[in-house]
Amino acid sequence: MVSVIIPLYNVEAYIKSCLISLENQSFKDFEVIVVNDGSPDRSAEIVSEYIKSSSLDIKLINQENSGVSSARNKGIEHAAGEYICFIDSDDMTDSEYLSVMMKEITAHEADMCVCCSRNIDENENTVHTFKDTYKTEALTKNQALEMLLYVRLRAGIWAVLCRREVLGELRFAENCIYSEDLEMVWKLAASSNKIVSVSAPLYCYRIRRNSAMTVLDNRRLDGLSLFEGLSDFIKEKAPEFYPQYEKFGAARWVWSTVWQEAKASESYKEFCERIKKYSPEKYMKKLFGYKDLRVRLSAFLFLFFRRLYFAAVRRYKINYRELS
Repeated sequence: MVSVIIPLYNVEAYIKSCLISLENQSFKDFEVIVVNDGSPDRSAEIVSEYIKSSSLDIKLINQENSGVSSARNKGIEHAAGEYICFIDSDDMTDSEYLSVMMKEITAHEADMCVCCSRNIDENENTVHTFKDTYKTEALTKNQALEMLLYVRLRAGIWAVLCRREVLGELRFAENCIYSEDLEMVWKLAASSNKIVSVSAPLYCYRIRRNSAMTVLDNRRLDGLSLFEGLSDFIKEKAPEFYPQYEKFGAARWVWSTVWQEAKASESYKEFCERIKKYSPEKYMKKLFGYKDLRVRLSAFLFLFFRRLYFAAVRRYKINYRELS
């Protein structure tokens, strides 16, 4: 059985669509654990009403507002499944989301399965797809970690299905609202012996104007702290890969975040002020040896021609999520 964990907060406009997409799954052996994180709107009420007429095994758990990581951790405590996945309450899933990932994780005797996604807008229209062909690839731990590092494997926590025994005592970092999900993906990959990647876009990630991922403030430093702290975990779990992570892990996070700040800033002066908190110079220098030419060149441009870097990013059509 699969346990699908959904943290719930201020999504009254979207949660029913999320649940309907689970109702339509071709794979049926799963439970849904919705953790209401003290949502002040009608989200929990909508879930309660949905349960009355649903064929799904849905558990609604209430807690005081403590953040998305706390809600996910609470869901883990109540999960009964041998496999676990995490879905955001404003997103949706393809009808084959669970079926394909369960098929591949069992066929390859893997510890973790990762799928691709497509971005949808608030009206559920597709705005971007990350790969649209069905292809699977079995990866070793080090191969998967290298692909994560060089962004050849794009994996939000919502694109992951893992064995409960791999998750073990791992928990999401509480009191963090940025990158806590990506940190968990890295920890799961480092704790797995085999990972299977499925290129099909089985998850529908909703782009919302006011979501945590579209707001930039000083709490972004949580992400830098998490990615710096991952070094010790990687060193213990994947010592052969550790030298690469130590050099590029946090630096690649800073590269992506500085790009976001350039996109969000109204002026070059504002951009320079906003990025000071990341101490980006020391991280950008590390990227001169990074495998991706675009990253190397933009890091060089940032360090030596910063105003030109800012102008170039502002003109670039692709947003950070398609790059990070």
